[in-house]
Amino acid sequence: MSDHFGAVDYVVFIGMLMISTAIGLYYAWKDRKTTNEDEFLRGGKTMSPFPVCISIMASFLPSTSFIGFPTVVYVTGTMFWVIVIPAVLGAVLAAEVFIPVFYNMNLLSVNEYIHKRFQSHNLQIITNLSTLLAMIPFFGVELFAPSIALSIVTDMSISSSILVIGLIVTIYTSMGGLKGVIWTDFFQFTVMVAGVLAVIIRGANISGGMASAFQKAHTGGRIEFWNMNFDIYSGNSFWVIITGFAVLFSGTFSTSQLQVQRVICMPSISSAKKALYMAIPGYISMLSFTVLIGIVMYARYYDCDPMLTGRVGRPDQLLPYFVLDIFEGDYPGLPGMFVACVFGGSLSTLSSGLNAMASIVWDDYAKQIFHRLPVQWGVYVTKLLAVLIGILSISMAFVVMETENIVEAAIMLYGASNGPLFGLFCLGLFFPWGNAYGGAAALIAGQVMCFWIVIGSVVDKRSPATMSLALSTEGCAARNISNPYNITGAPISIMANYKIPDYYPTGNDMIHHISPFFVPVIGFVVSLIVGNIVSLLTKGNKGKRLDINLIHVKVCYYMEKVLPKSWRQLENDKPVPSRPGHPPHGQPISEPMTPMGTNRYFSSDGNEDDYPEDQQSTNPLTNLFVDKNTTL
Repeated sequence: MSDHFGAVDYVVFIGMLMISTAIGLYYAWKDRKTTNEDEFLRGGKTMSPFPVCISIMASFLPSTSFIGFPTVVYVTGTMFWVIVIPAVLGAVLAAEVFIPVFYNMNLLSVNEYIHKRFQSHNLQIITNLSTLLAMIPFFGVELFAPSIALSIVTDMSISSSILVIGLIVTIYTSMGGLKGVIWTDFFQFTVMVAGVLAVIIRGANISGGMASAFQKAHTGGRIEFWNMNFDIYSGNSFWVIITGFAVLFSGTFSTSQLQVQRVICMPSISSAKKALYMAIPGYISMLSFTVLIGIVMYARYYDCDPMLTGRVGRPDQLLPYFVLDIFEGDYPGLPGMFVACVFGGSLSTLSSGLNAMASIVWDDYAKQIFHRLPVQWGVYVTKLLAVLIGILSISMAFVVMETENIVEAAIMLYGASNGPLFGLFCLGLFFPWGNAYGGAAALIAGQVMCFWIVIGSVVDKRSPATMSLALSTEGCAARNISNPYNITGAPISIMANYKIPDYYPTGNDMIHHISPFFVPVIGFVVSLIVGNIVSLLTKGNKGKRLDINLIHVKVCYYMEKVLPKSWRQLENDKPVPSRPGHPPHGQPISEPMTPMGTNRYFSSDGNEDDYPEDQQSTNPLTNLFVDKNTTL
């Protein structure tokens, strides 16, 4: 087997990187006269649904997905495929609930919502710092993942490849702005699809066809879709995967700056929704493709595992090794295409992330510092911010080199921040009594809990034997493959019925060894519970007036119904009207107040209706949670 790229592979791979950079250069030249940061960061709200849809799909599947997800299937089986369910649910939730609110606010930074909803600049600062501190390590993981692939197929060291990737993505992101990012994503997604399909087709052919690949996977105990055991220590449980990725994907699609920035660059809400819905088939297809790669990869090595024989040093190197193996000599250029595919996933996520983080820092911090500068300097400062964040991400990638599993590292680092942040946004949107005290407590409590688990899992490592199905070297001799460590693994005959053993941790391990997939759920639940308790103990939003556009009217209307009756009375002891917007028995409510920025009220079914501009809302829900006369 050839250990490195051939000449054609280098041409394909380098050509892809050059095209990505050229797109950024093109938009830098085309928009060189741009003098406002809105054009740079939001594309002037002129993007059409199709390229935005492709960009969403490209950044949705980072390089950790292409390298890590097939390896997860190889090691633990096809149960992982059920992540397509929460992916679809997350996209629908974003399109129907969150995006309309954010779009109407004309946000540049999604965390502006936190400032306006909770009326607290300090809470927005905490949220921004939390986002930045969580995303930069995640960007480091994204830089490290393709560097592993490049180290397998070339003589380039991991350190050198980190520098190359980091500099390229920083250059075209800082120069091309959001338009450059979106059109680069479009190109890279095309490369990704081509590379993935090539690996699936070739891998299946080598294994005797897709049916034969599935049969070998079944013999090895990898085909399973119905493990309904709710075990928070298992990464192979239906309920753990569903709940964990439901929070992860919902938070990503609904409240992540990376995704929200794309959809709000659309000319209308309907276009934004269309882009999200158009992306759903792509989510399903690409996630399914990564599972199929895992199946054909297992079929290739089901009786002679490269990790047990020492041909690869860590699970993350398994897929690049597989690609070189199946394309050896016969298909020059295809290994280069696939590694370009892995790089495409990394470049898409990183370019999106650098642009998104630059917009947060500019809108929430730098704009106030540089407000006296000429308008056109806003673009220059934003580009500089993207460069600085890129440099920090490159530095973090060298730290990530010390980890052992990039999928766990990515999900834990991102989920530890994403879960509590999503809980904070839900507290604001669905719970009208949620206030700044509750929001701060929610975010801090959720992230402290999550990072306790993350740090504990690094310090107190769990044995890989408790997280993997059986592997075998029984067929290595027949393939003339050496087994220098003389590890026999499991006999093929018993693997079909082999299950990952139940794990019963004790002491601190009960916290430290929770499945990485379940970490976002813990952060989300803790933040919601703590946020609601603290908000209610600090009397909700008594004395404040909230813009009713910042809460979800239908959910809040019915949420109010579950409160104790005493909390649904106004201070003047007049009962809350039985029908929203109408006083009981014709008695008016004294001093009705109109929420800031709105002329709407609730109808009896919880819908929003137009209200005459010369009249004020008597909506009881508004009075209950925002009127200075409320007793809450």
